[in-house]
Amino acid sequence: EFGAVIMLDLCAISPSICRCIASQTPEESALYQERSSRAFQCYVSVQEQQASLAMCVQKVEFEAKKLPAAVRTSEEWEERMYPLKDAVHKLTQKLSMIGQRMEFFLQMPVGRFADGAQGESKTPKNGIINLGTGEFEKEFKEFQDLQEEISLLVHGKNVLLEEDDWQDLLEKEEDEPKFVAVCKTPVIKEEDGKYKSVGMPENILILPRGTADEVALKKTRAHWRLSIPGKMFDFCANAVDEDRGDAKACDQRVPKIERLKKVLAFEDYPPACKRLRYFGKKTWENDQVVVTYTGYWKNDKFHGPGTLTFTWDESKFEKGRADHLTVLKVKGEFHSGDIVGSAPIEYSPKNAKIGKDIKAYQGSCVVQQDDTQGAESVFWKVYKNGEGTTQLFSTTEPSTDRWGMDVKISHIR
Repeated sequence: EFGAVIMLDLCAISPSICRCIASQTPEESALYQERSSRAFQCYVSVQEQQASLAMCVQKVEFEAKKLPAAVRTSEEWEERMYPLKDAVHKLTQKLSMIGQRMEFFLQMPVGRFADGAQGESKTPKNGIINLGTGEFEKEFKEFQDLQEEISLLVHGKNVLLEEDDWQDLLEKEEDEPKFVAVCKTPVIKEEDGKYKSVGMPENILILPRGTADEVALKKTRAHWRLSIPGKMFDFCANAVDEDRGDAKACDQRVPKIERLKKVLAFEDYPPACKRLRYFGKKTWENDQVVVTYTGYWKNDKFHGPGTLTFTWDESKFEKGRADHLTVLKVKGEFHSGDIVGSAPIEYSPKNAKIGKDIKAYQGSCVVQQDDTQGAESVFWKVYKNGEGTTQLFSTTEPSTDRWGMDVKISHIR
């Protein structure tokens, strides 16, 4: 927006600039080009950063609308918002003054050097190229000095949560490693060099118990396990309100190689985490199948909408293979691991080649965890259980039947 306006202004004055430059020496032209370009770039950056700071406050205020009125009007919330608004206001004023100075530079005449040539005045003419280096560079240095403060507010920083911030962090045995959580939040740097969290955290990242502080603050995807949106944190009670939304989990893996295992262990997290519903993906893998669940969980159990997908080693498909060993996908509403209500099941097209006449199913079903160990485990078994309609390879007519754990009890129609 601002760039377009500036370009129009430059187009309006460009003929006069061109006439001026034509009469300059190469040194004068080069210096003018360098200084005017830097002033223009700085002017545009100032406008962008002012907009980013305004957006920083607007973003927090927008998220705050999702908080209960009692939280938005509390002293605790005001104590977080006032420093943010105050810091943004002061930085915006400083940027405005720098922007005005850049605009002044852009409107200055080109100027000339005093070269003492015949017919020329020995007194330098007033112009942008006649400014002393210190005078010209002053505003740029001030602009550069503001960059850290602006970045801390606009991009935020990871800050360790202490017991005073979240009471759940205290709930552990004395001889156990501490719970570890960090929040990504706008911050201001205080006089003692410490960072103060202001506004609302983007999220609270939960890491395994005992994670070193320096690792927690780096927050790589290799370390964090749960991410709680800032809107779920109650600043009055210093606690997480699980009714305000859903958390997010990192991708979990249970591969064939134990050292690559990455799963949520809730004894490593503050007690409130067991009550959270969270969205995530978990993959189990062995020699015959890769199973992936993508959906909602609670305390390490399927809880809410989700999808189980199976990728089989089809080279092992033989006649007589059980139905649940050919399931490709089941999607439905889960509760404590089981599917509630009707759900669609897709079966492998390889069934047609091994004499198994089932392509798809829609109806009641059961999802059971497989307790078999080692390479024989398929991790999850999906059974037709109850009334449902089956799509067959042998006919276009669907068949509605009553089932009991993949065993047909009766044909309905």
